[in-house]
This record gives sequence, C-alpha cells and structure tokens, in this order.
Amino acid sequence: MGENLPIVLVEVVLIFGGVLAFAWWQLHEIKVDQRKAAAERAKKAARAEREAHQARESEDPPTADRPAPEPARPARAPPPADAP
Repeated sequence: MGENLPIVLVEVVLIFGGVLAFAWWQLHEIKVDQRKAAAERAKKAARAEREAHQARESEDPPTADRPAPEPARPARAPPPADAP
C-alpha cells in the first residue's frame, strides 16, 4: 500500500475537490433561485399595491387637494389640406 500512497492521495484530493465544487455550485444555484423568487415576489407586491392604489383613487370622491380629473374631450380631426 505504501507505494500507491501518492496516487491514492491525489485521487482523494481530486474527489474531495470535485465534491466541494459540486456543493458550491448547488448552493450558488439555490441562492440565484432565491433572488429570482424574491424579485418576483417584490414585483407582484408592487403590482398589487399599484392596483389597490388605483382602485382607492377611483372610489374616493374628489377633494380640494385632489380634484376630479377633467373629462375627456372628443378628438377633432385636422381640416383637410385643400380646405379654404
């Protein structure tokens, strides 16, 4: 066994290094997935808050600090180019 010891040690180091690299990669992927999920949750929460805010604004009557929006005016077509 003594004559094969260097080869055995090299194999152990390579296998252990491979296991460590694989574990690091898996933990890295978990962290990336968690960041994506957190960004998705924040995006959904912001969208829900924006929709709730718009719903509240549409339900509230106008006040002095927040007047009612002006009604839309009908669009007018420009006169034709050959018009007098």
